Amino acid sequence: GPLYNPYAAMPSLHTGWSVLSGFAIFVASRRWWLKALGIILPLLVISYLTYRTSLGRVEDAKRHEEQMNALYMSTIETLAMAVDAKDQITHGHIRRVQVYATELARRLGVTDEQQIKAIEAAALLHDMGKLAIPEHILNKPGKLTPGEFDKMKRHADIGADLLSPIPFPYPVVPIVRHHHENWDGTGYPNRIAGTD
Repeated sequence: GPLYNPYAAMPSLHTGWSVLSGFAIFVASRRWWLKALGIILPLLVISYLTYRTSLGRVEDAKRHEEQMNALYMSTIETLAMAVDAKDQITHGHIRRVQVYATELARRLGVTDEQQIKAIEAAALLHDMGKLAIPEHILNKPGKLTPGEFDKMKRHADIGADLLSPIPFPYPVVPIVRHHHENWDGTGYPNRIAGTD
């Protein structure tokens, strides 16, 4: 009969190598995923921590901006009170102008908060130049002479010039300079008209 072959019951060597190779690839692939996970996981953690740090910096910057705005407004209000105290004829005028100007801007459709803040600040500071106007003109009870009125008109330019070195975060100085301009061009100091 047939000869006894002790290896006949065993899988072929080729099959054994295939299984062994598959197992090795399986183990290697698992190790590869472990290595990849060992690289990816720290990167994910670093990315998350960077995101959290950046978010914290953004919140700090926003808080700093709010503090600076509060500081600007308190400084502006102090300056406005000094102007208001000097001008005894129009006492309280500055606050009324602020209320009316900001409300008018909103009703005209101004939605940009920076522009609204500029109007609020400029309304408080619009008469800053009156600090340089002699008190006998500023507080004169009757009508001003043409010469006195010419001196009074200088307060718009003087106020803008006094405020121009201040790095306002919004356009305050142009509003102060041109707060006496008229739509028809009859205002001062530059007689600008219409949308100009």
